[in-house]
Amino acid sequence: MTASDGRQLNNRFPLPNLVSFIALFLAWGGILLLLNDRFYFSFAVILLAFIADFADGYLARRLNLETPVGRHLDSHVDVFVHLIYPVLALYMFVNLRDPISVGMLFVFLACGIFRLARFNVAGYVPNPNGAQAYTGLPVVFSQLVLLIVVAWKALALPHVAMAANGLILVSAVLMVQRFP
Repeated sequence: MTASDGRQLNNRFPLPNLVSFIALFLAWGGILLLLNDRFYFSFAVILLAFIADFADGYLARRLNLETPVGRHLDSHVDVFVHLIYPVLALYMFVNLRDPISVGMLFVFLACGIFRLARFNVAGYVPNPNGAQAYTGLPVVFSQLVLLIVVAWKALALPHVAMAANGLILVSAVLMVQRFP
C-alpha cells in the first residue's frame, strides 16, 4: 500500500495499535457510563483508558514499532480519553452549563485538538538539554484539571464555575503554546 506522498505503508497491525484500540474501547465505556450518571465508575474506567493510552506509546517506542499511522491513531484516541471525556464530565457532573462555561469547554476542546494536530505534523522538538519533548502542555493534563475541579466541588468550595473556567482557560492556552 502506498501513501499519497509515495511512501510505502506497512500492512501489519502492531501490538501498540491494539493497545490504542483497547484505550478507545475503555474511553467509549467511560463516556457511556458518564452519560448514564455513573460518574465515579466512569472515572475509574477512564483512568484505565489513560493507562492503556500511555502503554501504547511506551510499547511502540520500546518495541521499535513507531509508525505514522500509530501516531495518528494515538492522537485520535487522545481526543476521546483526554478531551471529550473531561469536557463531558465537567459539563454533566460538575454542571458547567452556563453559556460562559460552555464556551470555555469548547475553547479547551478546540485547543486540545489543535495541539494534537500540530504534534502529528511537527512531532517532538528538542528541549534545552537536547532531549525530545512535546510542544505545549500535553492533553493528558486534562485529567488533572478534571480532578481538581471535582475535588473543588466535593469540598463545597465557593465559585466552582469561576475557578473551573479559569483553570480550563489556562490549560487551553498552555496547550497551544510552543514551549518544550
